[in-house]
Amino acid sequence: MRTQGLLTGAVASCLILAASLNASPPQYEPAYIGPGRALAMNESATVVGTDFTSGQRAWVADPVYRLLPIPQGMQSSVANDVNELGEIVGAIGPSSSVEFGGKAVLWTPDGHGGYTVEWLNGRQGEVASLATALNNVGDIVGYSSDGTYRRPMLFHAGSSGIDLSSTGVFDPADVNDQRMLVDHSFTVKRLNLNTMIAEDLGKPPGSYLATTAADINERNQVGGLAILNGGGNCDRLAALYTDGFGWEILSQCGSGNGVTDLNDLGDVVMRLNVAPYVRYEGLGTYLIEPLINEQGGHWYVINTGVTINNAQQMVVFASNQQTNEAGSVLLTPIRPYALVVSNLVGGSNAVFTITNATPLASQYIVYSLRGLGSTFVPQLNVTLDLRQPALLTSGRADTQGMLQKSVHVPSAATGRTVWFQGAEQSRTTGAISEMVR
Repeated sequence: MRTQGLLTGAVASCLILAASLNASPPQYEPAYIGPGRALAMNESATVVGTDFTSGQRAWVADPVYRLLPIPQGMQSSVANDVNELGEIVGAIGPSSSVEFGGKAVLWTPDGHGGYTVEWLNGRQGEVASLATALNNVGDIVGYSSDGTYRRPMLFHAGSSGIDLSSTGVFDPADVNDQRMLVDHSFTVKRLNLNTMIAEDLGKPPGSYLATTAADINERNQVGGLAILNGGGNCDRLAALYTDGFGWEILSQCGSGNGVTDLNDLGDVVMRLNVAPYVRYEGLGTYLIEPLINEQGGHWYVINTGVTINNAQQMVVFASNQQTNEAGSVLLTPIRPYALVVSNLVGGSNAVFTITNATPLASQYIVYSLRGLGSTFVPQLNVTLDLRQPALLTSGRADTQGMLQKSVHVPSAATGRTVWFQGAEQSRTTGAISEMVR
Protein backbone atom coordinates (compact mmCIF):
# COMPACT_ATOMS: atom_id res chain seq x y z
CA MET A 1 0.00 0.00 0.00
CA ARG A 2 1.40 3.41 -0.95
CA THR A 3 1.72 5.74 2.01
CA GLN A 4 0.79 9.29 1.21
CA GLY A 5 -0.40 12.44 2.99
CA LEU A 6 -3.97 13.53 3.52
CA LEU A 7 -6.43 13.26 0.68
CA THR A 8 -5.70 15.73 -2.09
CA GLY A 9 -7.98 14.21 -4.71
CA ALA A 10 -11.73 14.66 -5.18
CA VAL A 11 -14.70 13.37 -3.27
CA ALA A 12 -18.23 12.52 -4.28
CA SER A 13 -20.22 15.68 -4.86
CA CYS A 14 -21.68 16.87 -1.54
CA LEU A 15 -22.19 13.25 -0.47
CA ILE A 16 -23.15 12.86 3.18
CA LEU A 17 -22.98 9.36 4.60
CA ALA A 18 -24.18 8.51 8.10
CA ALA A 19 -24.47 5.40 10.19
CA SER A 20 -27.83 3.68 10.18
CA LEU A 21 -29.44 1.12 12.44
CA ASN A 22 -29.18 -2.51 11.49
CA ALA A 23 -32.31 -3.76 9.77
CA SER A 24 -31.99 -7.14 11.48
CA PRO A 25 -30.85 -8.33 14.91
CA PRO A 26 -27.22 -9.34 15.46
CA GLN A 27 -26.08 -12.93 15.43
CA TYR A 28 -24.30 -14.07 18.58
CA GLU A 29 -21.10 -15.96 19.31
CA PRO A 30 -21.62 -18.30 22.31
CA ALA A 31 -19.05 -18.90 25.05
CA TYR A 32 -19.78 -21.44 27.77
CA ILE A 33 -19.31 -19.97 31.26
CA GLY A 34 -20.12 -22.73 33.74
CA PRO A 35 -22.89 -24.85 35.27
CA GLY A 36 -24.55 -22.19 37.44
CA ARG A 37 -27.52 -19.98 36.62
CA ALA A 38 -26.66 -16.33 35.99
CA LEU A 39 -28.51 -13.48 37.67
CA ALA A 40 -26.54 -10.39 36.66
CA MET A 41 -23.81 -9.07 34.35
CA ASN A 42 -21.95 -5.76 34.25
CA GLU A 43 -20.63 -3.78 31.26
CA SER A 44 -17.33 -5.69 31.34
CA ALA A 45 -19.24 -8.98 31.00
CA THR A 46 -18.43 -10.06 34.56
CA VAL A 47 -21.25 -12.50 35.33
CA VAL A 48 -22.56 -13.65 38.71
CA GLY A 49 -25.16 -16.16 39.80
CA THR A 50 -25.85 -19.26 41.88
CA ASP A 51 -24.60 -22.81 41.32
CA PHE A 52 -26.76 -25.69 42.57
CA THR A 53 -24.59 -28.58 41.33
CA SER A 54 -23.05 -29.16 44.78
CA GLY A 55 -25.26 -27.31 47.21
CA GLN A 56 -26.16 -23.64 46.89
CA ARG A 57 -23.11 -21.49 46.11
CA ALA A 58 -22.57 -18.05 44.62
CA TRP A 59 -20.21 -17.80 41.65
CA VAL A 60 -18.47 -15.24 39.46
CA ALA A 61 -17.03 -15.48 35.94
CA ASP A 62 -14.67 -12.71 34.78
CA PRO A 63 -14.21 -14.68 32.50
CA VAL A 64 -12.91 -17.58 34.66
CA TYR A 65 -15.76 -19.35 36.45
CA ARG A 66 -15.24 -19.91 40.17
CA LEU A 67 -17.18 -20.06 43.42
CA LEU A 68 -17.13 -17.00 45.65
CA PRO A 69 -15.55 -17.48 49.08
CA ILE A 70 -17.60 -18.02 52.25
CA PRO A 71 -16.37 -17.77 55.85
CA GLN A 72 -15.52 -20.90 57.81
CA GLY A 73 -18.63 -22.57 59.21
CA MET A 74 -20.90 -21.27 56.44
CA GLN A 75 -22.45 -23.65 53.89
CA SER A 76 -24.48 -21.71 51.31
CA SER A 77 -24.40 -18.47 49.34
CA VAL A 78 -26.17 -16.63 46.52
CA ALA A 79 -24.99 -13.76 44.29
CA ASN A 80 -27.65 -11.38 42.98
CA ASP A 81 -25.85 -8.41 41.38
CA VAL A 82 -22.47 -7.01 40.31
CA ASN A 83 -21.45 -3.41 39.62
CA GLU A 84 -18.78 -1.85 37.40
CA LEU A 85 -16.21 -2.06 40.21
CA GLY A 86 -16.67 -5.81 40.31
CA GLU A 87 -18.37 -5.67 43.71
CA ILE A 88 -20.95 -8.42 44.24
CA VAL A 89 -23.90 -8.63 46.63
CA GLY A 90 -26.05 -11.49 47.84
CA ALA A 91 -26.17 -13.55 51.02
CA ILE A 92 -24.27 -16.26 52.91
CA GLY A 93 -25.93 -18.81 55.23
CA PRO A 94 -25.01 -21.42 57.84
CA SER A 95 -27.23 -24.16 56.37
CA SER A 96 -27.83 -25.73 52.97
CA SER A 97 -29.89 -22.72 51.81
CA VAL A 98 -29.61 -19.01 52.53
CA GLU A 99 -33.39 -19.05 53.01
CA PHE A 100 -32.66 -20.32 56.52
CA GLY A 101 -30.65 -17.76 58.46
CA GLY A 102 -28.71 -16.30 55.56
CA LYS A 103 -27.30 -12.78 55.99
CA ALA A 104 -26.67 -10.04 53.40
CA VAL A 105 -23.07 -9.81 52.21
CA LEU A 106 -20.74 -7.82 49.96
CA TRP A 107 -17.87 -9.44 48.06
CA THR A 108 -15.14 -6.96 47.06
CA PRO A 109 -12.25 -7.75 44.66
CA ASP A 110 -8.96 -7.87 46.59
CA GLY A 111 -6.77 -6.95 43.60
CA HIS A 112 -5.18 -10.40 43.46
CA GLY A 113 -7.93 -12.38 41.79
CA GLY A 114 -9.80 -13.10 45.02
CA TYR A 115 -12.52 -11.47 47.10
CA THR A 116 -12.97 -10.19 50.62
CA VAL A 117 -16.26 -10.84 52.40
CA GLU A 118 -18.11 -8.17 54.40
CA TRP A 119 -21.35 -8.72 56.28
CA LEU A 120 -23.98 -6.03 55.75
CA ASN A 121 -25.89 -4.78 58.78
CA GLY A 122 -29.66 -4.99 58.70
CA ARG A 123 -32.16 -4.14 61.41
CA GLN A 124 -31.35 -4.76 65.06
CA GLY A 125 -32.44 -8.26 66.03
CA GLU A 126 -32.74 -9.55 62.47
CA VAL A 127 -32.55 -13.28 61.86
CA ALA A 128 -32.07 -13.12 58.07
CA SER A 129 -31.30 -10.63 55.32
CA LEU A 130 -30.56 -10.52 51.60
CA ALA A 131 -28.86 -7.95 49.36
CA THR A 132 -30.63 -7.93 46.00
CA ALA A 133 -28.90 -5.13 44.04
CA LEU A 134 -26.25 -2.41 44.15
CA ASN A 135 -25.16 0.59 42.11
CA ASN A 136 -21.81 2.28 41.45
CA VAL A 137 -22.20 5.05 44.04
CA GLY A 138 -22.29 3.00 47.24
CA ASP A 139 -25.93 1.96 47.64
CA ILE A 140 -26.87 -1.65 48.36
CA VAL A 141 -30.53 -2.59 48.65
CA GLY A 142 -32.43 -5.63 49.78
CA TYR A 143 -34.42 -6.74 52.77
CA SER A 144 -34.14 -7.83 56.38
CA SER A 145 -36.39 -10.29 58.22
CA ASP A 146 -37.28 -10.89 61.85
CA GLY A 147 -38.52 -14.37 60.97
CA THR A 148 -42.07 -13.23 60.26
CA TYR A 149 -41.93 -9.99 58.27
CA ARG A 150 -39.53 -8.70 55.64
CA ARG A 151 -38.55 -5.06 55.66
CA PRO A 152 -36.92 -3.17 52.77
CA MET A 153 -33.36 -2.11 53.54
CA LEU A 154 -30.71 0.30 52.31
CA PHE A 155 -27.40 -1.26 53.27
CA HIS A 156 -24.08 0.55 53.39
CA ALA A 157 -20.80 -1.27 53.75
CA GLY A 158 -19.24 -0.49 57.14
CA SER A 159 -22.32 1.14 58.70
CA SER A 160 -25.83 0.34 59.90
CA GLY A 161 -28.57 -0.23 57.39
CA ILE A 162 -31.63 1.97 56.97
CA ASP A 163 -35.15 0.55 57.19
CA LEU A 164 -37.11 1.88 54.20
CA SER A 165 -40.53 0.67 55.35
CA SER A 166 -41.81 4.19 56.00
CA THR A 167 -41.39 5.07 52.30
CA GLY A 168 -43.92 2.47 51.18
CA VAL A 169 -41.58 0.25 49.15
CA PHE A 170 -41.38 -3.52 49.53
CA ASP A 171 -38.68 -6.02 48.47
CA PRO A 172 -36.29 -3.74 46.51
CA ALA A 173 -35.51 -5.19 43.08
CA ASP A 174 -32.90 -2.80 41.65
CA VAL A 175 -31.20 0.58 42.11
CA ASN A 176 -29.43 2.78 39.54
CA ASP A 177 -26.63 5.34 39.80
CA GLN A 178 -29.14 8.17 40.15
CA ARG A 179 -30.16 6.44 43.39
CA MET A 180 -33.58 5.49 42.07
CA LEU A 181 -34.88 2.23 43.58
CA VAL A 182 -37.69 0.05 42.23
CA ASP A 183 -39.48 -2.72 44.08
CA HIS A 184 -41.73 -5.76 43.85
CA SER A 185 -44.76 -4.14 45.46
CA PHE A 186 -48.12 -4.15 43.66
CA THR A 187 -48.05 -1.61 42.02
CA VAL A 188 -44.41 -0.62 41.36
CA LYS A 189 -42.88 2.06 43.58
CA ARG A 190 -39.90 4.08 42.37
CA LEU A 191 -38.08 5.55 45.37
CA ASN A 192 -35.64 8.47 45.15
CA LEU A 193 -33.02 7.68 47.80
CA ASN A 194 -31.85 11.31 47.75
CA THR A 195 -35.24 12.61 48.89
CA MET A 196 -36.79 9.41 50.28
CA ILE A 197 -39.93 10.19 48.28
CA ALA A 198 -41.58 7.25 46.50
CA GLU A 199 -43.61 7.51 43.31
CA ASP A 200 -46.28 4.93 42.50
CA LEU A 201 -45.93 4.00 38.83
CA GLY A 202 -49.43 2.58 38.71
CA LYS A 203 -50.57 0.21 35.99
CA PRO A 204 -51.36 0.27 32.27
CA PRO A 205 -54.79 1.45 31.12
CA GLY A 206 -57.25 -1.39 30.77
CA SER A 207 -58.07 -4.48 32.78
CA TYR A 208 -54.92 -4.70 34.89
CA LEU A 209 -54.65 -5.57 38.55
CA ALA A 210 -51.04 -4.61 39.29
CA THR A 211 -47.46 -4.15 38.09
CA THR A 212 -44.13 -5.27 39.54
CA ALA A 213 -40.52 -4.38 38.69
CA ALA A 214 -37.41 -6.37 37.87
CA ASP A 215 -34.93 -3.70 36.77
CA ILE A 216 -34.32 0.03 36.32
CA ASN A 217 -31.83 1.57 33.86
CA GLU A 218 -29.99 4.91 33.87
CA ARG A 219 -32.83 6.52 31.90
CA ASN A 220 -35.12 5.56 34.82
CA GLN A 221 -37.04 3.15 32.58
CA VAL A 222 -38.45 0.24 34.54
CA GLY A 223 -38.76 -3.30 33.23
CA GLY A 224 -41.11 -5.80 34.83
CA LEU A 225 -44.56 -7.22 34.31
CA ALA A 226 -48.23 -6.30 34.39
CA ILE A 227 -50.86 -8.58 35.93
CA LEU A 228 -54.32 -8.89 34.45
CA ASN A 229 -57.50 -8.90 36.49
CA GLY A 230 -59.10 -12.29 36.97
CA GLY A 231 -56.07 -14.45 37.64
CA GLY A 232 -55.79 -17.77 35.82
CA ASN A 233 -52.80 -19.27 34.03
CA CYS A 234 -52.49 -16.46 31.48
CA ASP A 235 -52.44 -13.31 33.58
CA ARG A 236 -48.88 -11.92 33.26
CA LEU A 237 -47.38 -9.80 30.48
CA ALA A 238 -43.91 -8.32 30.04
CA ALA A 239 -44.05 -4.54 30.47
CA LEU A 240 -41.80 -1.47 30.27
CA TYR A 241 -42.37 1.87 32.00
CA THR A 242 -40.98 5.08 30.45
CA ASP A 243 -41.43 8.57 31.87
CA GLY A 244 -43.83 10.64 29.80
CA PHE A 245 -45.33 7.53 28.23
CA GLY A 246 -46.25 5.16 31.04
CA TRP A 247 -46.47 1.39 30.84
CA GLU A 248 -45.98 -0.34 27.48
CA ILE A 249 -47.09 -3.96 27.12
CA LEU A 250 -44.38 -5.99 25.34
CA SER A 251 -45.89 -9.46 25.11
CA GLN A 252 -48.96 -11.60 25.10
CA CYS A 253 -50.13 -13.18 28.33
CA GLY A 254 -48.61 -16.19 30.05
CA SER A 255 -48.31 -17.73 33.48
CA GLY A 256 -44.77 -16.45 34.10
CA ASN A 257 -44.16 -13.79 31.46
CA GLY A 258 -42.06 -10.75 32.36
CA VAL A 259 -38.96 -8.68 31.73
CA THR A 260 -35.88 -10.12 33.44
CA ASP A 261 -33.35 -7.41 32.54
CA LEU A 262 -33.07 -4.02 30.84
CA ASN A 263 -30.08 -2.06 29.49
CA ASP A 264 -29.58 1.69 29.12
CA LEU A 265 -30.50 1.53 25.41
CA GLY A 266 -34.01 0.39 26.29
CA ASP A 267 -33.39 -3.19 25.10
CA VAL A 268 -35.07 -5.82 27.28
CA VAL A 269 -34.82 -9.57 27.71
CA MET A 270 -37.99 -11.41 28.63
CA ARG A 271 -39.19 -14.76 29.83
CA LEU A 272 -42.21 -15.51 27.62
CA ASN A 273 -44.22 -18.74 27.93
CA VAL A 274 -41.74 -21.47 26.90
CA ALA A 275 -38.69 -19.49 25.73
CA PRO A 276 -36.73 -16.26 26.39
CA TYR A 277 -36.91 -13.37 23.93
CA VAL A 278 -34.98 -10.14 23.38
CA ARG A 279 -36.63 -6.89 22.35
CA TYR A 280 -34.28 -4.38 20.72
CA GLU A 281 -35.41 -0.78 21.08
CA GLY A 282 -36.61 0.48 17.70
CA LEU A 283 -35.99 -2.86 15.97
CA GLY A 284 -38.31 -5.59 17.21
CA THR A 285 -38.69 -8.69 19.38
CA TYR A 286 -36.85 -11.92 18.61
CA LEU A 287 -36.56 -15.43 19.98
CA ILE A 288 -33.02 -15.67 21.36
CA GLU A 289 -32.16 -19.26 20.43
CA PRO A 290 -32.09 -18.78 16.62
CA LEU A 291 -29.72 -15.82 17.02
CA ILE A 292 -26.90 -18.05 18.31
CA ASN A 293 -24.12 -19.13 15.94
CA GLU A 294 -24.33 -22.92 15.51
CA GLN A 295 -20.79 -23.56 14.32
CA GLY A 296 -20.04 -25.38 17.58
CA GLY A 297 -23.41 -27.13 17.76
CA HIS A 298 -26.93 -26.02 18.56
CA TRP A 299 -27.61 -24.41 21.94
CA TYR A 300 -31.03 -25.23 23.40
CA VAL A 301 -31.96 -22.20 25.51
CA ILE A 302 -33.94 -22.83 28.68
CA ASN A 303 -36.62 -20.38 29.76
CA THR A 304 -35.01 -19.00 32.88
CA GLY A 305 -33.38 -15.71 33.88
CA VAL A 306 -31.63 -13.84 31.06
CA THR A 307 -29.51 -10.70 31.41
CA ILE A 308 -28.27 -8.07 28.91
CA ASN A 309 -25.74 -5.20 29.03
CA ASN A 310 -25.21 -2.04 26.98
CA ALA A 311 -23.01 -3.87 24.47
CA GLN A 312 -26.06 -6.11 23.88
CA GLN A 313 -24.20 -9.09 25.28
CA MET A 314 -26.58 -11.57 26.86
CA VAL A 315 -26.27 -14.49 29.25
CA VAL A 316 -28.67 -17.41 28.86
CA PHE A 317 -29.01 -20.84 30.44
CA ALA A 318 -28.62 -23.44 27.70
CA SER A 319 -27.40 -26.91 26.78
CA ASN A 320 -25.40 -28.20 23.82
CA GLN A 321 -25.57 -31.90 22.95
CA GLN A 322 -22.52 -31.68 20.69
CA THR A 323 -20.24 -30.27 23.38
CA ASN A 324 -22.07 -31.96 26.28
CA GLU A 325 -22.22 -28.65 28.15
CA ALA A 326 -25.12 -27.22 30.14
CA GLY A 327 -25.21 -24.00 32.11
CA SER A 328 -24.75 -20.29 31.63
CA VAL A 329 -23.60 -19.16 28.19
CA LEU A 330 -22.30 -15.68 27.32
CA LEU A 331 -23.62 -14.44 23.98
CA THR A 332 -21.57 -11.70 22.27
CA PRO A 333 -22.90 -9.93 19.16
CA ILE A 334 -21.06 -10.74 15.95
CA ARG A 335 -20.75 -7.31 14.39
CA PRO A 336 -19.03 -6.71 11.05
CA TYR A 337 -15.92 -4.60 10.85
CA ALA A 338 -17.20 -1.39 9.25
CA LEU A 339 -16.21 2.06 7.98
CA VAL A 340 -18.74 4.88 8.17
CA VAL A 341 -18.11 8.30 6.59
CA SER A 342 -20.11 11.41 7.43
CA ASN A 343 -20.06 15.06 6.29
CA LEU A 344 -18.20 14.23 3.11
CA VAL A 345 -18.54 17.76 1.73
CA GLY A 346 -15.94 19.90 -0.04
CA GLY A 347 -14.53 22.65 2.17
CA SER A 348 -15.48 20.96 5.44
CA ASN A 349 -14.14 18.23 7.74
CA ALA A 350 -15.31 14.71 6.99
CA VAL A 351 -15.52 12.20 9.84
CA PHE A 352 -14.27 8.65 9.24
CA THR A 353 -15.32 6.06 11.83
CA ILE A 354 -14.18 2.44 12.04
CA THR A 355 -16.32 0.26 14.31
CA ASN A 356 -16.11 -3.32 15.60
CA ALA A 357 -12.36 -3.44 15.16
CA THR A 358 -10.01 -5.48 17.33
CA PRO A 359 -9.49 -3.34 20.45
CA LEU A 360 -6.16 -1.46 20.36
CA ALA A 361 -5.24 -2.85 16.91
CA SER A 362 -3.78 -0.53 14.23
CA GLN A 363 -6.34 0.75 11.70
CA TYR A 364 -5.86 2.21 8.24
CA ILE A 365 -8.29 4.19 6.11
CA VAL A 366 -7.37 4.10 2.45
CA TYR A 367 -8.79 5.65 -0.70
CA SER A 368 -8.64 5.25 -4.45
CA LEU A 369 -9.34 7.59 -7.34
CA ARG A 370 -9.27 4.64 -9.76
CA GLY A 371 -12.23 2.63 -8.42
CA LEU A 372 -12.65 -1.10 -7.93
CA GLY A 373 -9.80 -3.53 -8.12
CA SER A 374 -7.88 -6.11 -6.14
CA THR A 375 -4.70 -5.13 -4.30
CA PHE A 376 -2.95 -7.46 -1.87
CA VAL A 377 -1.23 -5.67 1.03
CA PRO A 378 1.27 -8.09 2.60
CA GLN A 379 1.92 -5.86 5.62
CA LEU A 380 -1.70 -6.31 6.68
CA ASN A 381 -2.33 -9.71 5.10
CA VAL A 382 -5.46 -8.37 3.40
CA THR A 383 -6.64 -7.89 -0.15
CA LEU A 384 -8.27 -4.51 -0.67
CA ASP A 385 -11.14 -4.07 -3.11
CA LEU A 386 -9.53 -0.93 -4.57
CA ARG A 387 -7.27 -0.21 -7.51
CA GLN A 388 -4.10 1.73 -6.66
CA PRO A 389 -5.09 2.45 -3.03
CA ALA A 390 -3.37 5.17 -1.03
CA LEU A 391 -3.34 5.90 2.68
CA LEU A 392 -5.70 8.60 3.90
CA THR A 393 -5.17 8.35 7.65
CA SER A 394 -4.46 5.78 10.34
CA GLY A 395 -4.61 5.23 14.09
CA ARG A 396 -5.21 2.70 16.80
CA ALA A 397 -8.66 1.46 17.82
CA ASP A 398 -9.77 2.21 21.38
CA THR A 399 -10.72 -0.41 23.97
CA GLN A 400 -14.23 -0.56 22.47
CA GLY A 401 -12.89 -1.32 18.98
CA MET A 402 -13.57 2.12 17.49
CA LEU A 403 -11.38 4.66 15.68
CA GLN A 404 -12.65 8.09 14.62
CA LYS A 405 -10.68 10.53 12.47
CA SER A 406 -11.52 13.99 11.13
CA VAL A 407 -10.07 14.85 7.71
CA HIS A 408 -10.38 18.17 5.88
CA VAL A 409 -11.93 17.89 2.41
CA PRO A 410 -10.61 20.53 -0.03
CA SER A 411 -13.23 22.62 -1.82
CA ALA A 412 -11.59 21.69 -5.12
CA ALA A 413 -12.55 18.05 -4.46
CA THR A 414 -16.24 18.69 -5.08
CA GLY A 415 -17.62 16.82 -8.06
CA ARG A 416 -15.18 13.92 -8.17
CA THR A 417 -15.67 10.35 -6.93
CA VAL A 418 -13.44 8.62 -4.39
CA TRP A 419 -13.67 5.07 -3.02
CA PHE A 420 -12.79 4.45 0.67
CA GLN A 421 -12.07 1.30 2.65
CA GLY A 422 -10.99 0.51 6.20
CA ALA A 423 -8.31 -2.06 6.95
CA GLU A 424 -6.94 -3.54 10.17
CA GLN A 425 -3.50 -4.79 11.06
CA SER A 426 -3.61 -7.59 13.61
CA ARG A 427 -1.35 -10.36 14.88
CA THR A 428 -3.00 -13.02 12.78
CA THR A 429 -5.11 -11.99 9.80
CA GLY A 430 -6.27 -8.52 8.92
CA ALA A 431 -9.79 -7.30 8.24
CA ILE A 432 -11.35 -4.99 5.69
CA SER A 433 -14.60 -3.10 5.65
CA GLU A 434 -17.16 -2.82 2.92
CA MET A 435 -16.29 -0.07 0.47
CA VAL A 436 -17.71 3.41 0.90
CA ARG A 437 -18.07 5.57 -2.21
